[in-house]
Amino acid sequence: MAARPLHALTGLLALLLGVAACGGGHESGKPAEQILHDAQAAAEKASSVHIVGDVTRGGVRAKLDLLLADNGDGREQITTSGRTVEVVKVGQVLYVRGVPGLSGPGYRRLSLSDPRAAPLVRALDKKAVFMQLVNAKDTVSIIGIETVNGSAAVKLKSQTGPGILYVADDAERPYPLRVDSTASGQGVITFSDWGADVTIPPPPGSGG
Repeated sequence: MAARPLHALTGLLALLLGVAACGGGHESGKPAEQILHDAQAAAEKASSVHIVGDVTRGGVRAKLDLLLADNGDGREQITTSGRTVEVVKVGQVLYVRGVPGLSGPGYRRLSLSDPRAAPLVRALDKKAVFMQLVNAKDTVSIIGIETVNGSAAVKLKSQTGPGILYVADDAERPYPLRVDSTASGQGVITFSDWGADVTIPPPPGSGG
């Protein structure tokens, strides 16, 4: 899947759709491109992340909540127009509810070998998600420093789109904290709980 610039805030929908400031040194003072590279590298290295968003695409507003683990397991919930889609991956099994064409009473189980599972699995792939939201080859500039959830963050503005990426001003843990495209009406996605100890269980009542 090709990487996209920062303005692709709502790329998650197309697929199915803080960080404590401590340690040795800061990201501020580095070139913008290096900060962006550090953020993507930190995101890829982290064992897990929690992503929450309130975004708009094609005039449709959606709320999303993802918990992604490095082993490929994950949980995704997207709510739009009063309808909720849920996808949970545990090992080699996918549990889905509310997905068009796969609806039924309760959760439906899919094997990863099922062709219908492929696009849903991609939406839970941590690396694929960040290739969409944070492109290390994008051209960016530093436009300031702001506090995000109690942590200092460097603001990077894409030169190819309206999105602003907030990166923790911590050289040891320069995690992405937020992607903000409210100025263009696309919304905000926030990142938290980087590297937390995460176990994704089968959803209640799924028979898993």
